[in-house]
Amino acid sequence: MNRYSQKFVSHFLSVLLSGPAVLAVSSRLSADIQRREVAPEVSLSLGLASGKDERCAVSAWSGLGLEGSCGSYRWEQLKAGSAFAALKSVVGAKDAGAARDALAVILSLPDSGKVGSIAVDWARRQGLDAAGVESARTEAEALAKARIALEKEALAARAARTSPESAVFSTSAWTAPPAAQFDDMSARAIEAARALLARAGGSATLHESAHIAVMAESGDAAFAREAAALEAVFGEWSERFGAAGITVSAQMRIPVIFVSDRDRWRQLVTTAFGGDPDKHPESVTIYPPVGAPNAVAAAIVLVAPEGDRSRARYAATVGLARAILHYTDAPARGPAFLSEALPRVMADVSTPKAGMDIALRRDGLVAVRAGASFMPMVASNYADPMWSGDPRGAQAMSYLFVRWLWDNDPTRLLRFAKASGAWGAPGAPSLEARFAKSFGMSPEAADARARKWFMTND
Repeated sequence: MNRYSQKFVSHFLSVLLSGPAVLAVSSRLSADIQRREVAPEVSLSLGLASGKDERCAVSAWSGLGLEGSCGSYRWEQLKAGSAFAALKSVVGAKDAGAARDALAVILSLPDSGKVGSIAVDWARRQGLDAAGVESARTEAEALAKARIALEKEALAARAARTSPESAVFSTSAWTAPPAAQFDDMSARAIEAARALLARAGGSATLHESAHIAVMAESGDAAFAREAAALEAVFGEWSERFGAAGITVSAQMRIPVIFVSDRDRWRQLVTTAFGGDPDKHPESVTIYPPVGAPNAVAAAIVLVAPEGDRSRARYAATVGLARAILHYTDAPARGPAFLSEALPRVMADVSTPKAGMDIALRRDGLVAVRAGASFMPMVASNYADPMWSGDPRGAQAMSYLFVRWLWDNDPTRLLRFAKASGAWGAPGAPSLEARFAKSFGMSPEAADARARKWFMTND
């Protein structure tokens, strides 16, 4: 959106991007530069960074931007020269305080080089002394940093609506809960899952095992077998991770919701996290807080309708694999390619009858044999165009590369994912260092070997 209202921005900052860091950002953007009314309104021609011009009767301005008959524009949406011209027109003569704030706005803009010195001279003519100019420079630096931080938070929020895996997770390692706590949290997670399904207009029959709570809209007894099958998957991967020296510490039973029709699926995904159901054709795992006041990010698996039993079990296993990874070591996520591919590798290994491996490889093989490298995908995150624009292509390339790593040495792959310290923790190794330690080669070397392999092998 090019335009925003002050009301929208306030709501956006306080609700969508809530949290201490973001509150600090919004405070820096709004508290030190107060909002000023312009009376009477000043009619201007705004030169937009997009290259267009727009007439606007400006009625107010702040550290965020200006408002008027044209709606609202953030300062960075204007050319720096146009922003300066607008501020000169709305700042009262000899109003040193307003001139200081206007100067801070101009100096904070990324393209202010040509007008910055002119703006300083103008502010001095308005009565701003040397200390005021330095104060404006300091404020400009804070505004610029806050603007960048806010943009990153907005990108992260949009990515989180695309995939819950892109959210920020704790870097603290899990500890095994006492049995009573496990049961209490399980009951809370199941209740949260029931409430979620109810908000989507559904209800479910519960089938529990030691670590799984299958909730199916259908009363078919076959879903009791699904609970048993998924329990076996949980045990299988707990053993695999354990053999690699990594502990799975489930904090509660993992609810797995099977819905019976596409309409319910759309309602459920939209209700759960505002996601696009079409972007989650198999399953999606969400992480709502459970157990206030010390809430835990609980893993709840939502499974899309699927008539083929083998494919349905595969889809559920992808979601369960995400939950297992969530409860293994620390919940912090690794890079997007690993977060997307490893659960699918785990699911294919556990449900070979679904026959998904060939389908998962196909698009990636075509791309590699056309000369594509895995490296852009390895360096990407959920906010990057390859994930937002072509998620299926990114998933295929991710699966192909991670499957190659698995086929060469499963234990090294599991250790890369979960045994080298929490991703993003203070002092944690970089992706490159972690990769080299786990596999004994750089990502670039692995890329070259994998591409060579796939030129002649499937």
